[in-house]
Amino acid sequence: MPELIDVEKAIKRHKLTQLKLSDPEKENKVRDILSCLDLTPDQIFAVAKIFSDFLVKGLRYDGTSPFNMQNTFVFQGLKGNESGTYFALDLGGTNFRVLLVELKNGQIVREEVSNYDVPDHIRVGPGVDLFEFLAKNLAEFAKKHGVDKEKIPLGFTFSFPTVQSALDSSCLQTWIGLYNASGVVGQDVVKMLNEAIRKVSDLDVPVVAVLNDTAGVLIRGSLIDSDTAISLILGTGSNACYFEKTECIPNWKGEEKEVILNIEWGPFSDNGRADIVKTKYDHLVDKESLHPNVFSFEKLVGGEFFGKLVRAVLLDLANQGLVFDGRISENLENSEGFQSSYISEIEEDNLQNCTKNTKRILVNELGIDWCSEDDIMVLKYICELVSIRMSLLISMGLSEVIKRMDRKRITIAVDGSVYKYHPRIHNYLMDFISTLIDHKTEIKIILAEDGSGLGAACIAAIACKQNKKS
Repeated sequence: MPELIDVEKAIKRHKLTQLKLSDPEKENKVRDILSCLDLTPDQIFAVAKIFSDFLVKGLRYDGTSPFNMQNTFVFQGLKGNESGTYFALDLGGTNFRVLLVELKNGQIVREEVSNYDVPDHIRVGPGVDLFEFLAKNLAEFAKKHGVDKEKIPLGFTFSFPTVQSALDSSCLQTWIGLYNASGVVGQDVVKMLNEAIRKVSDLDVPVVAVLNDTAGVLIRGSLIDSDTAISLILGTGSNACYFEKTECIPNWKGEEKEVILNIEWGPFSDNGRADIVKTKYDHLVDKESLHPNVFSFEKLVGGEFFGKLVRAVLLDLANQGLVFDGRISENLENSEGFQSSYISEIEEDNLQNCTKNTKRILVNELGIDWCSEDDIMVLKYICELVSIRMSLLISMGLSEVIKRMDRKRITIAVDGSVYKYHPRIHNYLMDFISTLIDHKTEIKIILAEDGSGLGAACIAAIACKQNKKS
């Protein structure tokens, strides 16, 4: 276990932005208010102990852990001899994508991708309409690429909490994020997709695998680095999965040595668990979300809520007359007014020791053209604080997974817009994870871009091999 001082040093060396305001009294007030966002080593260790205990309890599958530890029914990575053509359908967050992927000896030799926006009325309307929307776009995509007459297996990345009973059978537990389509909770999403495909098209496209995006990213990462054993989603939402030894799973039946488990860590801090790291701003963001009181850990580390947290802090400071002369712009009043992408741009300013992006965002995006140099400094300081905090919480979870895996080298494959575009997240994670595991495992973090799509196609190939064996 690392010493407290080691964690303190790791946090300190990443703090580039000093809060120095023209009014010392206001500076002290702002610093005091924002101190709740500055995690201490004691808080990190306390929440890590809870996280570790729940990982172990989750493997019992007795309802005593918030972690589903979902069996993905994927027992291996790519072996290098997979060949064939596969569809992938990727639904999660704000994106829906269809891919056509050709493999030759375990390598991708062809990749066609189309991206689609899912309209609001489809995301929250009847579930049948949602799946028919997916199927219609799949049929158009197949026709466009001249494969609508071929039999092509499909891997379906469905990035929502499910209970999976087979590689091709999974029932939705609850919607999260921006989705709330009716008539889907408790239903087998593979069955719904197969029925929709048959209803709206003449395609011969069997859905052979359903997976969470984390499993797809892990398999995609293994194409890049064979040491990949963990994956992390860090985009609109957040989750992780890893290869667990089956000997560590009580009552495991089967000859497989390892299996990919989807942790589904979103509910970790629900019901007051881990309140030690929550602030009044977190509780406010949760309360105003589409699904309050559930998946609250994802609201601490997911990109959908990253900007909302900063907005909540700014509104509080403005209401106390500590920023923006106590005035709030119309754009900031809007619940979607502060985009998470702004944090990445402002953190770039922190890296470059400048204010260009921060000032532009305040004036042009938020409409606060009366902002002062102090206001700019406060926003830069907030964005660094929340970025470090998010990275520490993710590192805490991943470090507990790494400890139980007991490997000399582990590569973590990551997909998601926050990881891809935030200029400091990679270094935060590398340093914090290495420190929290006391440098006992060699860690590497890679971007498995478009992993949930390409990974789904790869898992479709693995599913076809596993089906032949059985």
